[in-house]
Amino acid sequence: GQSSDGGSSAEMSLDDYKAYYKDVIKSADGMTINIDNGWNNGSVNLSMAITINNTSGSNITTWERKLVFKDGVTLEKVGGWCANFKISGNTVTITPESYNGSINAGGSVGGIGLQIKVTE
Repeated sequence: GQSSDGGSSAEMSLDDYKAYYKDVIKSADGMTINIDNGWNNGSVNLSMAITINNTSGSNITTWERKLVFKDGVTLEKVGGWCANFKISGNTVTITPESYNGSINAGGSVGGIGLQIKVTE
């Protein structure tokens, strides 16, 4: 981010967020995640914009990504759109809707959103 005014409307990258919240999110392979907001009052409430990246070198017709949080947290989905989200333990498995499973080689699919409550 170019701005350092601390405005709450600025999107945080996953790396910035992980540094700030001490690795609440452990891994997000194959995705680009921007955190719209998050706050910590005994739980971390995240609103995130997710882009699914195809780095495989060939066109794909479906995909699955795992968003892994640190051990011992409780995850509760508040809302989500443009993908399917399944929570098991500390992992959110993300799969496409019928209309956004295909991604060309080197391409990506954006517009996916997830709002989640993370309680430690």
